[in-house]
Parts: sequence; C-alpha cells; structure tokens
Amino acid sequence: MRVLDVLDVIAFAGQPVDSERIRTRTSLPHLVLEQLLFWLCGQGLAERLIDGSYVPGPLMKTMSADCSLRPEVTCSGPSHGCGTPPAPPST
Repeated sequence: MRVLDVLDVIAFAGQPVDSERIRTRTSLPHLVLEQLLFWLCGQGLAERLIDGSYVPGPLMKTMSADCSLRPEVTCSGPSHGCGTPPAPPST
C-alpha cells in the first residue's frame, strides 16, 4: 500500500510536491521512496519536474478523468481512485 500512499500525496497536493514532503507524509525511508518515485515515473503515474518536484503523471491524469466521466462507478476516496460499481439492489 506504500505506492498508494505516495500517489495520494502527489495527486491531492494541488501543486508540485517535493520528495521531502512526500517522505514526511508517508514516513517511508529515503531509499524506498526514491525507488518508488523512480518506478512511478516510469509507469506514467508520476512526473518529475525540472526542479525535482513531482506532479501526477499522464496515466494518473487519464485514470482520474476516466473516473469522473463514468457516473456508474462510485469513487471511493483518495486512496483508491475509482471504486467498484455499486452493488445491484437486493430483491
């Protein structure tokens, strides 16, 4: 779940966030965080700016847009992105 914690900090910061702020918010060791950030950037989930700060990457932006465009999907909060479709009514 460490990856989701890091993505939450990046996605909901509302501005570029540096690795020190991410580390403080997630309590991850420096080396672990650096490896996760490198991997997230490679996957397109985060993007490293020239000043070393991080913003949501193109894949995260696409997934966020998909969630907001699909009314049949219930969003379950910041740590899980799009949730599962609502359960059918019981009969």
